[in-house]
Amino acid sequence: MESIKKRIGNLSMFRKIFFTLVFLMAVVCIIYLMNLQHLVEQYNTRLYQVTARSLRTATSSMEEELRKIATLSTDTAMDKVIQGKIPIMKDMEQTSKQGTARREIYETMYQYYYRNEYVTSIALYLDDTVIRMGEKDSISDSEYENLREKAVEAQGRIVWQYDESNANKIACVRQVREAKDLRLTDLGILFIYVDLESLVIDCLDEAGYSEEEGEFALFDSQDTTIYTQRDVSDDLYQKIVRHEDNSYLIEKVGDTEEFIISGQMFNGNNWKYVYFQDYNQLFEKMNQIKVTTVLITVLVCVLAVMAAQIVLSSIFRHMDFLIEKIEAFGSGKAIDSRKFPNYSERGDEIGKLHQAFDEMTYSVKRLRDENYDKQILLREAEIKMLEQQINPHFLYNTLDSINWMAQCYHADDISQMARSLGNIFRISISEKRELILLDEELSLLDNYIQIQKIRFKDKLEFQIIKPDGMDELYIPKLCIQPLVENALKYALECNDEVCVIQVLIKKEEKYYRIQISNTGSEFDQDLLEKLKQHIVIPQGTGVGIMNIDSRLRLIYGTDYGLRFRNEDGKAIVELRIPFAKSGKAERDEGNAAFNDCG
Repeated sequence: MESIKKRIGNLSMFRKIFFTLVFLMAVVCIIYLMNLQHLVEQYNTRLYQVTARSLRTATSSMEEELRKIATLSTDTAMDKVIQGKIPIMKDMEQTSKQGTARREIYETMYQYYYRNEYVTSIALYLDDTVIRMGEKDSISDSEYENLREKAVEAQGRIVWQYDESNANKIACVRQVREAKDLRLTDLGILFIYVDLESLVIDCLDEAGYSEEEGEFALFDSQDTTIYTQRDVSDDLYQKIVRHEDNSYLIEKVGDTEEFIISGQMFNGNNWKYVYFQDYNQLFEKMNQIKVTTVLITVLVCVLAVMAAQIVLSSIFRHMDFLIEKIEAFGSGKAIDSRKFPNYSERGDEIGKLHQAFDEMTYSVKRLRDENYDKQILLREAEIKMLEQQINPHFLYNTLDSINWMAQCYHADDISQMARSLGNIFRISISEKRELILLDEELSLLDNYIQIQKIRFKDKLEFQIIKPDGMDELYIPKLCIQPLVENALKYALECNDEVCVIQVLIKKEEKYYRIQISNTGSEFDQDLLEKLKQHIVIPQGTGVGIMNIDSRLRLIYGTDYGLRFRNEDGKAIVELRIPFAKSGKAERDEGNAAFNDCG
């Protein structure tokens, strides 16, 4: 999480604003598309309501026609002529009258046959005799026996039987029972065959549906197909039944996506109906509008992103110019105003920022030009002042040592001390150069050590480790001897043990390292900082240490100065000389700069 926040924080302002705009546009698009989808769903629901209402009208017409046919079968079965002549037809003793009775039954059935346009035939089965009006719809003996059993079991009620071999027709079957004196004896079985296909198509047409728009199917209470304009698999039918309470179903059937509506016919038989419509054809205009809307939305978003990028680029281009100016100013390079537009007459925030920066750089340049000479003179004076603080301090310590030796040894080795002291004076006081060769500094240190060895004799061991190739190394004058003097003061004057002082000079990757270490003492933690803050009051060479550190920082920069540490029982002080000041050419250029300013 922190890495993600860091990456986002490191993005440029342009990217942050750009990605924010893109995110907001994406959110708006998602919300818009969700609303569009909701609108489509509402449209589907509304379509279902309208279609279901129309289908209800169509199925009501079907129910009405089926009731008419049921009434027709009742009227036929209860007709007085038919009721009166059937016993004659079945009485074997009245064979002479059977022909007349048959004709009268036929003529009566003829009237009922033309009462309903969807009736294709009427057949009356009287044992072995069949009286038929209309088309010949033959059934097998087994089918007749099956239907007879159902009709007898229904006891005069209607039995609807569809022909599995011919889905276009359905039969209204009922038992004809003797009504005279409510005897209710079995007279025969009445079959009325109906053209179901024509009935369905006409009812759908009246409700405003055509065969081209959709397909219709009827199922009985046992989920068996009564009539269908298309094949409906069992799996699909079961899925339709399960979704019946959900009003409508959109289902992929083969290669076509279907809009399916189902319902129930209230004709006393609990028939179910299913209506199929091609969803793509039905929603062709809606889909076109939806696709067009999505494409326009995407196009608008792309154009908006491009426009935002162009606008933001034009704004942040001027910010980049400002950053380029700041970087050039910070690195000390000259700012080429010809590369940048003129912001002097621009009144917006960008113009004000550029104007303020240009005014600031002009003021800084002016102040820098005015104070340049003063800073150089001040720097040289500060260095000279620090040098002058070191020389008297050293001279007093040396004279004190000579005096001590004269008292203790009755003037022995005074000549040696005097010669060494004279050499020191010539280097430290007479020499006016700021940088001297390393060998000259070490020669001054050697004279100082000769004096101290006369004083401390065997208690002092001194070593100088210097690799070859250091002949041209220039260092600030009097930067090693005061540090050795500081080691002697704290390691020998108050200690009877032998003190080992070592000066190690080593060439590193980017600088020369000069390290002075001694046994018998150790540095306080953060000694230099404590001296600067006057937490530790300098005694003797305390001032010298601060002067050396200040001189190194003034000459080489703030990265250079003294470093103190305690290691392996030794007090170690270290200073570094960068390569840039190590050669004679660099030394001459540095001295020339100081001399020119003085």
